[in-house]
Amino acid sequence: MRLGELTSRFQARVAQDREVMEKTVSIELNVLRQSLSESSSDVLNITKDGIRRHGELLSQMIWSQLDLVEQEMSSWRKVLAGGLLKSFFWGMGLALGLGIAGLCVLALLNTRLERIQSATAQWETHLEELRNDANRIEKNTWGLKLVEDRQGRFIVLPEGTTAVTGWTVGDRHALRLE
Repeated sequence: MRLGELTSRFQARVAQDREVMEKTVSIELNVLRQSLSESSSDVLNITKDGIRRHGELLSQMIWSQLDLVEQEMSSWRKVLAGGLLKSFFWGMGLALGLGIAGLCVLALLNTRLERIQSATAQWETHLEELRNDANRIEKNTWGLKLVEDRQGRFIVLPEGTTAVTGWTVGDRHALRLE
């Protein structure tokens, strides 16, 4: 046999084996697909049944609790229907209302007091700043004062200084402005 024949036989055999294997795998995959489909369908049905049963059980529990609440409400209605209890609640409501009104008035007064205190603090700060400015100005002017009377306008010198001009204001020397 020649190499060419062997190669073509080998290729034919590989093609035939591949075809058989593809058919086998296809059959196995179909069987597996069918099995998975049936299993998932069964699991889904079991889950749906479980959810439905659980829902029914919860519904029954809720309805029984609602019945208990309704019975309690009925007994409380009987108690609340009495005149003494109504008077008590009216009195408590009135006391609560007066208490709240009093708290509101106190809060309003407190707010106004805080505003007044804040304004007072601001004015005190401003007054202190003005005093500091006045002291600084007095230091910068060396104690000079400006005076105007019926004789004219004058610069009054601090005590202990003299002016050559010969003018005085009171017993202090002054310069006359023209």
